[in-house]
Amino acid sequence: LRRKLHALTSASSRLTARLRHMLHPDKMIDHEWEKESAKWQRRRRDELARDAKSRGEWKEAMSSDPKSHLFPPDPKRLTNSQSYMYRELSDIDNGGKWSDGDWRKLVPEFGMNVASCFRDGAVRYWRHKRPKLLSEGGDDGKYPFSSLFGLFGLTVESVEKSGWADDLTEDEAQTAASYALQELNGFPLWLPALYIAHPHAVIEVLTQELDYELSSSRPDRESHYVSDDLISSAEWLWDAVAPWLLGRLMHPPSNLRLLQDALAIVQGSSLSGEELAQLASRKAKSTRGIESSAVWFAMWIGVAPEPAIPALAARLAELGSDEARTELSMRVAVSLVGSRHR
Repeated sequence: LRRKLHALTSASSRLTARLRHMLHPDKMIDHEWEKESAKWQRRRRDELARDAKSRGEWKEAMSSDPKSHLFPPDPKRLTNSQSYMYRELSDIDNGGKWSDGDWRKLVPEFGMNVASCFRDGAVRYWRHKRPKLLSEGGDDGKYPFSSLFGLFGLTVESVEKSGWADDLTEDEAQTAASYALQELNGFPLWLPALYIAHPHAVIEVLTQELDYELSSSRPDRESHYVSDDLISSAEWLWDAVAPWLLGRLMHPPSNLRLLQDALAIVQGSSLSGEELAQLASRKAKSTRGIESSAVWFAMWIGVAPEPAIPALAARLAELGSDEARTELSMRVAVSLVGSRHR
């Protein structure tokens, strides 16, 4: 049968090739795959060779004149070399932060002269370029290189210069506080020193952005901005933020979790129970939604149970169904337990 098929297709090269493919499909596929793989490997080797050559030429040029690459005349200007060197550092584990400020990790490959010039450019840069915050039109969830580079320079200065925060002007302190909001996983380690030296500048920036976060909140979208950092890593700031926040909560956010975090801050601060009760009683009486009113009633009961519990009983009596009464009761109980375990 095979001889007959070969005889029938021998007059056409296309038919012969098609028959060969049908009789030996795996071999044809393997052969084509091997050809493509070899072609890809050649391209990859060529790309790596070009990259190695380009990197070598760049390192040579930078070594011969590091200042023009890493310390440009305009302190606000960033260079490609600064970006490249920063990426070299960002590939190293930095303990969950954008950077630990250890520019010396660059020395083994680039040498002390180049690495120290990179360091000097970063330390100079942060003073001249304040990052754009969300309230100022910054992009939520995006971290431009300018912000990361400035944060790196500020981290370097905080590590290497004793009393660095004391020497800052108030304007520089506000710039530094703005950089603190660019950090990953909470605030940077140097923020307490900045707050001790310039408390007004730090609180002004934090409350500006917290006000934006509260104002722009939506019920269906979780927020991961200042409130997250205050809750997770800055309980030491609660006393300073709470007086402003207590007044701001007369107009609470529409997002329930954000409201709970804000109330956790004021309840965990040194504000008096009387101050907390005044706000909680007003909002518990005026808030009609079950989820939000449960949070306010729980706060009120926590600081002034004698007037709060009868007020809750009156609210339950007003509700039109057993289901609604059960839901409100359960939510108040959960909020009370949760507030004790924060």
